[in-house]
Formats: sequence, C-alpha cells, structure tokens
Amino acid sequence: MQEDVRALVKAIQGVRGPRRDRAIASLFKIGERVGSQYDVAAACLSLRQRGDLSLAEISEYTAAALKYWSAIEARVEPLQQAGPDTEWMLEDEYLEPRAEAEVVLDLLGYLDMDGVRSVLERAIHLADPRLKCFTVVSLLRLQQVVDPDEIERVAESHEMRMTFMNLLRELDMHWLMPEPWSRPDLLAASDLVHWASHPNELGVPPEEIELMQIFLVGDEGEEPEEVYLFRFREYPRPWAPGEGWMAGIAGPVRDGRRQGSPWSSFKQWDSMTPEEHFEKLYYRGSCCG
Repeated sequence: MQEDVRALVKAIQGVRGPRRDRAIASLFKIGERVGSQYDVAAACLSLRQRGDLSLAEISEYTAAALKYWSAIEARVEPLQQAGPDTEWMLEDEYLEPRAEAEVVLDLLGYLDMDGVRSVLERAIHLADPRLKCFTVVSLLRLQQVVDPDEIERVAESHEMRMTFMNLLRELDMHWLMPEPWSRPDLLAASDLVHWASHPNELGVPPEEIELMQIFLVGDEGEEPEEVYLFRFREYPRPWAPGEGWMAGIAGPVRDGRRQGSPWSSFKQWDSMTPEEHFEKLYYRGSCCG
C-alpha cells in the first residue's frame, strides 16, 4: 500500500490535467481504507506543505481526514494525564496513535473547511504538549486566536519548545513565543532533548535536564558565542552511578535559531569535570585524550 501511495504522490507532483486529477482521486480513495489512512494523511500533508496540492483540490478529502481524526481521538483522549509526569506518553499503547495524531492535527491546519476549526478547538485541550503544539500551529495557520495559556503550555515543554519556535517562524509569528521561554539556553535545552529523543540516540525525551555551565566559543577576532553544557536523564536512577545523569551540549542559539548541533556521547555526568565534558563533546573527542 505504501508503494501505491508513493506512486500516486509522484504522479500528482509530475503531471497536470486529467491524469493528475485521477491520481488525486485515487489517493483519496485509498485514504478511506482502514490500514492505509496514516500513509495517505502523511502524503497529503507533504503535498500541501510543498504547494503541490491546492486547498480546492484537497477539499474532497476533508471529510475522510476528520473521520480519521475522530478514530484517533478516541484512542488518545482517554490516555491523557495531567501533571508533570511524562512516562505515560512513552507507553507502547500511546506511541502509535500519538504519531498518527501529530500528522493529522498538522494536516488539519491546511484544510480550511467546515468542521476543522471546531475539531482543533477541542483538540487543543489534550494534555500531551506535542499534540497541543501541532493543534496550536494549525489554529494559527487558519488565522484563529489561540489562548495564551495554551501557547504557554507548549513553550514550557522541553520536548516541543524549539520545534514550536521553528513552526512559529515558518508562520512569521515567532513573536508569539512567550519571552521567558525564548531564552537561548532554554531553546538549547529543548534542542538537546529533541535530539536525544531520536530512535538512533536515547530514543525517548529526557525527563530532566539541567544547565550546568556556559562556555564561550568563537574564532579570534569574532564575537564569542555561548555553548551550553547540560546534564540530563530519563528519570532518577538511585541504583545507577550518578543516578543516571549524562552530559550533553547544545548551542549556540542566536535570535532564536540554532547555530550549532546538539550532541551527547551519553557519558555519565560524574565521570569527568564539566570542562572535560565540554572538550570531549564540543570537539567530538578530538582532544583531551
């Protein structure tokens, strides 16, 4: 089924006229089938983001997208939990519908049709900051007013803060980022958390992260910039050395934009001094033995 969707996406991007219209109709038809809804929603999102599918062309798909969201909402809504604990978002039963929900909520911002706004206005009350982030951005894309408290709840999330800032920039609305959360060190912390969450790295967002030291870097004659050394962990581990704290760096961050890549070798925090951690991480182990 994925091959069929990819072939139709290529046809939509590569042709005009009746052949393109047939490809679009075929893509939407596949999107009505259970088991292929995610692939089609992701394809439609990509096509809309690239400008390869107009609002008029995708209007026929809106009802199917809303129906798909209704099924996802029935799975994610009962699993929402208030409070600072985030482990529930990493449970196997939640991860799959969460990934689907993110795509559909993002897509709905490109579907300015009846029923979309009311769905997003309900979805914004989901506790998961990731789903809240894409809901907020979709409402803003549809030129809707968003409660500042909901924006605050996204911005305070380490997992979503930098992503949220980048999405606001795409909309030319970065001024909506609450000032307390737009500090370079807090954006850098979010950048490191996002990097560590990748399946090729830690695989989950660190539950705790702390700024430990700031280092100034830069070539001679240039204004130095700040690189931030953090320690982070998935959750407290009293049985592990240093309770599971690891070292990582991020930054510089200038004008709310990433200037350097976050990184960690996942070394235990108390295995070296802060200065040694920084040298190893910033120069990727090329110095200090």
